[in-house]
Amino acid sequence: MSSCHSLLLALAFASCCVPGLRADECREESVHYNGYVVQRVEIRTPISFFAAATFGFDQLKSRLPLQETQQFSVKKLSEGNSLIGEFIRSVGLDAVEKLKFTVVTGKPVDCDSTAHTLSVVYTVFTNVYRPYLSHTFEQRTAEVQRPATTGAEGGTKGRFLIKPSAGYNHTRRGFGGLDLSSEVPLGIFQHVEMHSSLSSDSTVDDLDATGSWNPRRKALEHAEWRLGFHYLDLPAGGAKLKEGKLTAQFFGSTKELSSLGAALRFGASLEGGHQQTGAVAVTSNLTPNSSYGALKLYVGATARSGRQVFTTSYGAEFGSTLSGGTLDFAKHIVDFGYSVRFLRKPKPGASASVGEGVHKPWDVEIRADGGIIQNLVQVPVAERFYGGNQVQSFIGGDTWVIPAGAFIRSIAENRLGGFGPNSGLGGTRFYSGNLTVAKVLWGRSLLPKELAQDPDFLQNLQGAINTAKGTLEDLYKSQDPGYTAAISELNAVTNQVQQLGTEIGNVSRSTPRVTASVDAIKSELSTISRILDAVQNKGKKTQIVSLVHVQVPKLDTEMTNLEEELKSEGQTAAVAAISSLHQSIDASRQKIQEDPS
Repeated sequence: MSSCHSLLLALAFASCCVPGLRADECREESVHYNGYVVQRVEIRTPISFFAAATFGFDQLKSRLPLQETQQFSVKKLSEGNSLIGEFIRSVGLDAVEKLKFTVVTGKPVDCDSTAHTLSVVYTVFTNVYRPYLSHTFEQRTAEVQRPATTGAEGGTKGRFLIKPSAGYNHTRRGFGGLDLSSEVPLGIFQHVEMHSSLSSDSTVDDLDATGSWNPRRKALEHAEWRLGFHYLDLPAGGAKLKEGKLTAQFFGSTKELSSLGAALRFGASLEGGHQQTGAVAVTSNLTPNSSYGALKLYVGATARSGRQVFTTSYGAEFGSTLSGGTLDFAKHIVDFGYSVRFLRKPKPGASASVGEGVHKPWDVEIRADGGIIQNLVQVPVAERFYGGNQVQSFIGGDTWVIPAGAFIRSIAENRLGGFGPNSGLGGTRFYSGNLTVAKVLWGRSLLPKELAQDPDFLQNLQGAINTAKGTLEDLYKSQDPGYTAAISELNAVTNQVQQLGTEIGNVSRSTPRVTASVDAIKSELSTISRILDAVQNKGKKTQIVSLVHVQVPKLDTEMTNLEEELKSEGQTAAVAAISSLHQSIDASRQKIQEDPS
């Protein structure tokens, strides 16, 4: 896993046996229970309290081939695995992820050999990779500060997300609010977000419609736009800062441009509104009550390599009070951040099993910022620099954060620069630096112990990771012109598949296990035939990736199972014919996977 430094893992969908509901193991192989009556079908999760974690599961359960009161069959169990996997992968399609794997393990439990009844439990594990957010400084900060909710939000998808918030600081006193987000397609916008918090003497409200696009080009990997309204009413010493403005914003990010995972970010926003500050006298260069318009430009870089992440940004604002048609002020801000995580290394010769305990790392973060205002004519009071233990962001949203003031933990919000009307209000320049050292003291693993100790799950998990890596490699190879020559080997695979279909039809279905294996192979042959047709006749070369890294390995497993069953039944002629085709298909798969030369 350490080699996949850009991989963001999340327990998006995980099922386990919670205390008091643990299912009894069925001792025989699954095929032994063909014909048993299914009493219950479940997709369990240890984070069921988080509604988005089970979004769509009720509808999915009703679509599973195995339903309550029906007879159990290994074939339908396998089809259920595929259906759940396809559902979870479809949930993340809009993320356009580079690398994603899903492990689905369905098994019978609570088997009663007397009543011939059982239950079915599906265990699901997946990773979530977000190609832009995964390598940003902001995403890493969220993972450190809110590891569980950040993973859950990234790995699940729901129509509505509601998050209450509450806090206290010396400036606002006690305050509370609500964050709402919803997927509501409105033309070029896909999301609507609302963030609101208030106290007895303060209000902060944001309402935004956002959209995004992933063109997957070197110069533009990810693009995002935002149209919103921002309002604040905050104390600043003896004064009150009030501002309301409309914002149209765009920013984009390049693909990773180096082995360190560095990507460039750039953007612009256009703002307009009104600002009003109480208890402040009008001076030649201080405007407490005026209209406001500004153009902001910003550029930066962010990178994530292993446990290290950094960001650097520059923002410029050119603003006017719209009173004389001239540029009234210019603001410049620079920001630098670096974060690293330290994990304890196992002692030589020691090894820890998956899910054995909770990591308790050390985190170190360095943040340095500075800014200056060029007061060409006059500056709205609300646009001057303030500082404290809470600062506003230079640009909207939380995808890219550039602090708009000095962050000082020991000073209340807006108190740095907010001394009051008689002793100055706001500053025209600032610089600040912060060093944060944090240690995890307590935690709870989201991977249940029962799941971590399940040998089938661990084997499937490693297999899925290897499959995902190989799939990514072959996807890039399929786009190489030299790869076309290797596709000629598909003609041999087509003939081999047809021959295998004929041989399977001649197999004597002497036992339920042989029947189950034959049915599974026929299902895989049908899928492989559709892929071969798409590649050879419809020009869909990229589907060869699924063929060599997903479908043919599945067929390989089923053929091995069938060969073992036929040997035990004494069908030597069938074993010889199928084994020969097995070797030929595997040889063809390896030729296709070879790098073109």
